[in-house]
Order: sequence, then C-alpha cells, then structure tokens
Amino acid sequence: MIIDPNGEDVVILNPQTGEVYDTYKQGIEIRPLETVQQKRDWFQKKQQREQETAYIEKHNEQNDIEFGPFIWSVYENSKQLWPDIQPSFITMLMFLVTYMNYRGYLMTPNNQILAKSKLYEYLYVTKQTAYKFCSEMEKYKLLTFKDDKIFPNPNLFKKDRLDAKFIGMMAENGCNITRLYVEGVRSLYLRNLGVGVKRLSCVFRILPFVNREYNIVCWNPFETDITKIQRMKVKDFADSIGLDSSNIQRLVEDLFEAKFILRDKPTRFIHYVVFDTMHEEDWGIYVNPNLYYAGSHPKEVEILGAFDQ
Repeated sequence: MIIDPNGEDVVILNPQTGEVYDTYKQGIEIRPLETVQQKRDWFQKKQQREQETAYIEKHNEQNDIEFGPFIWSVYENSKQLWPDIQPSFITMLMFLVTYMNYRGYLMTPNNQILAKSKLYEYLYVTKQTAYKFCSEMEKYKLLTFKDDKIFPNPNLFKKDRLDAKFIGMMAENGCNITRLYVEGVRSLYLRNLGVGVKRLSCVFRILPFVNREYNIVCWNPFETDITKIQRMKVKDFADSIGLDSSNIQRLVEDLFEAKFILRDKPTRFIHYVVFDTMHEEDWGIYVNPNLYYAGSHPKEVEILGAFDQ
C-alpha cells in the first residue's frame, strides 16, 4: 500500500507486477486498522450478548418450576462481593431482596409495603443496627428509600424477566447473574439467626466464585466442561475475602453448619470435596443449588453435592 505524503491518495500495488489496483473498481475497501478493530470488538460483544441471552432464556422457566420463585442477582465475576460493606449487611440485603415485587420495591408476604420504619422487625435486629444498615445501603446505592418504599438497585436485582439490552450490558461489563431462590434464602437467614448474620455472610461472599453450571467454587465460573473447571480450595477462598489463615477452620465450620429447610427437610448450604489430603484448607466446595443457581442441571449438582448427608 502506498499513501501520498499529503494523505490524499491511497493505492494498492501488486508486489509481483507493480500493477496499481483501483480500490473501488476491484471491490476493495480500505479501512483504518482502528476501525477494523472496533468492528471486531462490536461483533464479539454482539455474539456474547446473543449467547448470554439464549442461555438465560433457555433455563429461566425450567428453574422457576424446579425451585420456585427467585430474584435475579448480578455481580462481578471472581471479585469480592461489595468488599467495602460490612459482611453482616450483605446477608441482610440478600434476605431483604427476596421480598421484592414486580414493581421493584419490597412487599411483605401479605401484600403490605415493607416500610423503612419496620425493617428492624423483619431483619430481627435493633433499631440502631437497622439505621446503620440503611445508611450504608444508601451510601453504596444498593437500596433507595422513596415515598416510604424500599427499592433494591435495579441494575443488581430484578424480579421480572430480563431483556436482551440488560443482559448485553451485564455481559459487556464482565458480570454474571444468578437466581436467588426465595424459599432457600429466607429459610437460611431465619434458621441461622443464632449463628449470626456476620458469619452467615460467607454464604453470599462466596457467590462470585461459583461456577454457574455446576455450583463449584472455582477460578473460572463460566466454564461448562466439568473436566476443565479449576477448583478453588477453601484456603484460596479465604484469601480472596481477606480472611487470615488462622480462621480457616472457623470458616469451614460456618459454611458447613449453615442449613436451611427444603421440602420440610434440613439441608446444608455446602458440601466439601476431599481431594488428596484431609487438610481442611485444601478441600473443594460445592454450593447447594436450592439457595442460588444460574445453570441448567440443578439435579446433577444436588447429586454431586449430597447436601442432605
């Protein structure tokens, strides 16, 4: 290619014959490399949006029938879930969003508006704790309080079906999405109040590292081939949330003791997988899909995890 020094003429030469090709007559279009790369990026994002939309729509109705009503929850992959927020407040938030209605605000089971003044009663905390919780939720734009109604952030939590535009935005931002099952999350919270919502927060802080198809805690959450999943050990997860190694045993106990009621039967939140060692820090982790799950084979995960044992 020869470009005129003044930037006006552009010709393409045959390197063997020196023949000049007319770019228009020969059907050759010249584009700046930057434009070509932009086109490639746009096409890749378009493919990603279409694949993500198809994946979610394919399994939406199936999982609703399988485990009951759910709330969509969006989060960044393989990153701490809201690292600047008090761990106990993460648990409280996840519990509250299960009361979200199709209009985007919180409602009680008897169809009454869940007011800010009544939060402490639903969360089973003091008024002072509820006040601090609300302040932090507003600060980080996770909840909005308006006209005595509480609105979860619509970019992070949704009750209705997801449209292609929303899914595309989520995929382009490197985010994942899962279903928070109403029955499981509420039961987990209410049944473990004695354990403490702070300790229970590990249940949700582990979420960004959960493989969406097999519910295995791992380094590659989007991998669909189970033989290629890079499992994360307990000590790896502890490191990812800034937990000191001396507290690993406590973490193991907290996750293992967290139970909820499913079909009138207690079931565990996690199941540990022992590989080549009995050291707890090297164990792998499966997460019960009845609490949260994004994939299409929940029964396979239940069998792999054996959560009722």
